[in-house]
Amino acid sequence: MQPRLQTIPSCESVHLLGREKHQKGVLSPVGTDDESEDGDTGDTDATGGRHRRRPSSSGSWHRQLSPCSVLSVASSGRLYAEPAQTLIFLDWDDTIFPCTELFTKRGYSRRTRDWTEPLEADLAEDLADWQEAAGEFLRAACGISDRCVILTNSKRPWVTTCINHFAPNLKPLIEQKPNLSIVYASDLMKRQKTTSDWASEKAEGLFVQSLHNFFGFFGQCAQGAQGFVTKMSESMTAMRQNAPGPPFNCTESKFKAMSVEADNFYSQYQNQTWKNIISLGDMAYEYDAVKALSATRVAPQSRERLRTKSVVLLPTPSLHGLTLQLRIWSQVLPAIARFDGDIDIDISNNFAPFQELARALQLPMLAKLQVPLTYLQPLAHWPNDHNKDFTDEITANELLDQLPILLHEAILCPPKETFHKIG
Repeated sequence: MQPRLQTIPSCESVHLLGREKHQKGVLSPVGTDDESEDGDTGDTDATGGRHRRRPSSSGSWHRQLSPCSVLSVASSGRLYAEPAQTLIFLDWDDTIFPCTELFTKRGYSRRTRDWTEPLEADLAEDLADWQEAAGEFLRAACGISDRCVILTNSKRPWVTTCINHFAPNLKPLIEQKPNLSIVYASDLMKRQKTTSDWASEKAEGLFVQSLHNFFGFFGQCAQGAQGFVTKMSESMTAMRQNAPGPPFNCTESKFKAMSVEADNFYSQYQNQTWKNIISLGDMAYEYDAVKALSATRVAPQSRERLRTKSVVLLPTPSLHGLTLQLRIWSQVLPAIARFDGDIDIDISNNFAPFQELARALQLPMLAKLQVPLTYLQPLAHWPNDHNKDFTDEITANELLDQLPILLHEAILCPPKETFHKIG
């Protein structure tokens, strides 16, 4: 069973209870679209008329939810935040993995073929806290989504190689979570390019064959022309092979990969609608891609309502900054998933990230939280570990203690005050 955030009201407990009582598997899946948005549950008889469906102990379990639950409406649209309806995309480099810290600041080789020796003891010790935070973050993401995708533009097998060398503690998590997968967007672009090349080769072959047939019609007098055709064919092949390929579009690759994943995820049953897509990354590529995914979506049913939540995180974070960021988002992700609307957050150049979160989630009390500026500074301005202010570490720990309390209070007791900018 996936871990759940116990403080957030959910119908998951009702789902599990119903599954225990009805072992025959006759319960409808959580979030199925067998009901209209207005809650109409009538059946159509042979004459075309409608009649009320009789209550059933196996099919009406979701109508008996507690009135305190935020998902207590008998409608699939209200189940948008369930794991079966939530799709999450996560970037890898500098979103989960400390790419800039390792390869820019510490000068570690980027070439995987050089990663033959075990990590030095000092580096392994420095990465221990980050590994723990990354594990917490991935488990939190898997707890709120049945499909959590680490989506990268890097070439295969970059992510798994990084995990094996720098974060072996994450390897069991990656292997044991069936709802956590790694997708290389470049693979999709490569397959499409191969298809294009195949079409070009086929057209070239037909052209050369037509020349052979033409000159062959004139018999032996055209033997010299046949040699010309052969040389021409060889030249065309060389030109095609040496021609520069189109520039790799990082946004386009992620958009196409997201489209494929969304189509597959939201086809678990007939007429399933797209409901809840979350994207986190440190660059504009995934931000623009998920926006394009939402803008180009043509819903087959008018009742579909897609909620897209896109977040741009800190660019080039330090190791300590990334570790704190992962721990913060481990706690914030469930609130992001439960928010009934679109979210657009860019904290890449913001030294008050919780103000942006408070505004996006409509939770004013979050704006009171302050992240130590040391953790928000780009890597180039980060002090050496020996000079790091110890009080900043204490402040960061206090922040992590206060955040779940505020989220708990905000969800169970929604604030009445209106958000206003602090400071």
